[in-house]
Amino acid sequence: MNNNNYNDNITFENYNVKLKTIEEKFEFVLREGNETNAIDKASVELKKLILLEGIPIESEERQELPETACLRGKIWKALLKVSVKDSHYLEMLETIQKDRETQNYMSRLHDKIKVDIDRTLKQELFFQKESIHKIVLRILMVLAYEYYMDHFEEIQEQNNTELTSGYTQGMTAIVFHFIFLMPEIDAYFCCSKIWKKMIPTYLRASELNGCYDSLILLFSIIKNCDTELYNKLTANKHIVNGSFFKLMQALWSLNSAPPFSESLKLWDFHLAFGLHFNISTTAARLLLIRDKLINSKNPYQHLNHSGNDSLPDLESQYITSLSYKLCWRMSEEEYQLLLRHAIDESFNITDYSNLDSDLVDLLVDLRENAKILQQNS
Repeated sequence: MNNNNYNDNITFENYNVKLKTIEEKFEFVLREGNETNAIDKASVELKKLILLEGIPIESEERQELPETACLRGKIWKALLKVSVKDSHYLEMLETIQKDRETQNYMSRLHDKIKVDIDRTLKQELFFQKESIHKIVLRILMVLAYEYYMDHFEEIQEQNNTELTSGYTQGMTAIVFHFIFLMPEIDAYFCCSKIWKKMIPTYLRASELNGCYDSLILLFSIIKNCDTELYNKLTANKHIVNGSFFKLMQALWSLNSAPPFSESLKLWDFHLAFGLHFNISTTAARLLLIRDKLINSKNPYQHLNHSGNDSLPDLESQYITSLSYKLCWRMSEEEYQLLLRHAIDESFNITDYSNLDSDLVDLLVDLRENAKILQQNS
């Protein structure tokens, strides 16, 4: 290594002993991975460090968008294995302005995204700046436009411009997290990787297969470990249907639940080991308030982030530990469902032979209710 801060004798095999601080260890792994092109090896070491020691938390008093990625931002970029090309993002922004054929559609989407931005992470002063809102809006508009154009032929065939929006509620909070840690263009490429490779089934506006499947998997995990809580949550299908968006908010609660420092740590875990763990971490959060849920007439009234009946603040270490234990209770086939549901667009959870019939019935009911709501909207 050609850097005075490190001894040439330090390697992946001994850096954990020779380097004293956790910051030095992370910086070494990032540098060594880039300079020796050992990306996969560096990724493994980063995951070990995140699991055993954790990434140091940065100041939450940031006033402006960072000019370069901070340490956590560098680590997230390395875990996602993104390459940044400034010209591509700038060209996409220009293309959106010139593409008259999609202007009506993009205008409607613009208004929808702006509403979500204005109500996301309101407890954090940094994210209430108008300059930050404009950046997040630009990123989300480019991501939605790209997704729309990637599925253009499919949309034309079905004559349905709402079929594939490339945006669903909750995506704003994802972008906010990346903007806190890195420049706009870097954040765009990281989020693009997540959209296209890690959660594509969540982005179809009229189908939301990933969303429905995730709820069924959430209920399945809870049923494996707490039948009483499962029965309480699924006893009234009318309440489940009416609480669909609250359930989805709970599933993506790692994006916006306080405190923000703990939310960042949960993102460390999910980016290192997979966003599919979001379902088991959500199950863990519900289990932490099981008594309150069981004793409530409507358990879903507690799935908020504010008020007396809200979910408790995030405790990332406890939640991730419980999440691991919940996954260990799953069968191999169930865990494969967890892995596939967000990334495989051909995946159909009802093909799973061992899925309980009551969960299949609940899934069908959720989808039918969604169609009715869509027709009446």
